[in-house]
Amino acid sequence: MATTTRGAHVYPEKELVINRDLKPTGWWDDDVFFRSKADIFAINPGDTHAVILDWKTGKRRPDFLQMQLMAMAAFMHYPSLKQVDTMFVWLKEKEQDSETYRRKELPTLTTTLLTYVARIERALEKEKWPAKPGWLCSYCPARPTCKWA
Repeated sequence: MATTTRGAHVYPEKELVINRDLKPTGWWDDDVFFRSKADIFAINPGDTHAVILDWKTGKRRPDFLQMQLMAMAAFMHYPSLKQVDTMFVWLKEKEQDSETYRRKELPTLTTTLLTYVARIERALEKEKWPAKPGWLCSYCPARPTCKWA
């Protein structure tokens, strides 16, 4: 359910879903390929500018892949959309991190999604899931026996 603020339509928990043909589809439709849900999605009356906000409660570690993919889905849902401003809102620190995406970047955003999907499909096919060590390794209970930790 959208509300209107200063002329913009504001949607909480806005679902932006696409199929394999990169066309909009519904959350529970059989042809779902990519699902995203914006905590807040606001779009101006002309559907040319949107804002996506994501509330974060953990430690501040901005990684804009999530926002890149949500902007991509927004461009696909709204053909007249020219720009998407995104922002992580870190509730604990009371800080924000933002990025802006423009429609001309859509091919790059789409390639990002398809590259990740291709890697996952290869891993499924070969049943091989290479380890990717990261900052969470220090919290893992398998650390003492893990050769990648």
